[in-house]
Amino acid sequence: MKIISLTSIPSRFDGLGPILESLVAQNVDEVRLYIPNRYLRFADWNGSLPDVPEGVTICRTEDDLGLATKILPACRDFWGQDAQILFCDDDCLVEKGWADRLFRIQGRRPSDAVAVYVRPVEGYVPNRVKTPGIRAWQLPIKYDVPFRLSRLLSKFVGTPTLRRRPFVIPGYGEIFFGVAGVVVRPEFFDEATFDIPPVAWPVDDIWLSANLARLNVRIYCPWMVALPISSYLADQDSLQESEFEGKKRQELNRNAAQLCQQKFQIWG
Repeated sequence: MKIISLTSIPSRFDGLGPILESLVAQNVDEVRLYIPNRYLRFADWNGSLPDVPEGVTICRTEDDLGLATKILPACRDFWGQDAQILFCDDDCLVEKGWADRLFRIQGRRPSDAVAVYVRPVEGYVPNRVKTPGIRAWQLPIKYDVPFRLSRLLSKFVGTPTLRRRPFVIPGYGEIFFGVAGVVVRPEFFDEATFDIPPVAWPVDDIWLSANLARLNVRIYCPWMVALPISSYLADQDSLQESEFEGKKRQELNRNAAQLCQQKFQIWG
């Protein structure tokens, strides 16, 4: 069974149509949009749900797990079943064949999570960690002509820019970034993963990656997977650009990574 899972927030509901349609066009059994009954960040939400295209199932959750809502409830729903779950963000348009390729790669590596974009953990924790196996390597910006051209066009013409540059050497990383897609199996996360500490709530990628490490699941990054294009929704109440208790994203990432390193005895 092949599932695509994501979540969203009220301020983006009206613009979800093209994003969801690009996901329905993938070759999958179901697209699931998880929406909590109440949002921690949007206390004034009136409870109205988005209009979704045929092929999308809206699933309600009791708890708002932040961006982790895009995957943890889906894993719980499919525990004990033979399923691959591809989760992604709600602000990127994906190309035809995107899901097929990621599912196929993960099918050849059933014990690994597969992510389009990964990072080493060295920048977040004090002790250097050597990733087991070959490390994924990203093309430097100065050699990435399509990325530079997309940024130039975005600046002067207003066209969308590529969100992430491709990886030209496949391999492993400690931290995935879910924006471009991650494939897991339901058993890769357990019930303890739902107990998200406040410091990690805004930075789901750190928390989820740490729990994969805790459960001995490696994160594999393939070669040159098609990268998604950002939609205008990326600027709507983005957690990436938000501050929590006066802390910006990079500081939040470091704090969460160091907490996970100590709590789980990983990355050291």
